[in-house]
Amino acid sequence: MKEKKGHTGQRAIARALRRYVERRRFLLPSTVKGTLAHELGLDSAALHEYLMKEKGCDAARWRTSLRIEWAKALLLAEPETILREVAARSGFSDRSNFTRQFLASTGLTPAEWRERGKLD
Repeated sequence: MKEKKGHTGQRAIARALRRYVERRRFLLPSTVKGTLAHELGLDSAALHEYLMKEKGCDAARWRTSLRIEWAKALLLAEPETILREVAARSGFSDRSNFTRQFLASTGLTPAEWRERGKLD
């Protein structure tokens, strides 16, 4: 089935998002230019609709959740790595933004997450 001009099909969006994750592009700092749709070359309305339906969140929240999951694994795998470095390697602009986003997502600070991981 052909897609309408100016419209991005769900399969194309799913493929683009899968490649984005596989290539770990979510770890790169966000561009000043703009949005995930722009980075992926997708129609922004179609991407927004897809993410809201399939993931229950917008593009910014989805990208942040990928970064948080990466950081969680990094915190446990490399307990000696300082938080500023974990933040940078997880795609966050600075440690305070990282801590704020991590806390909002998990209910714990990155340091608390790491400490709890040591206990398991």
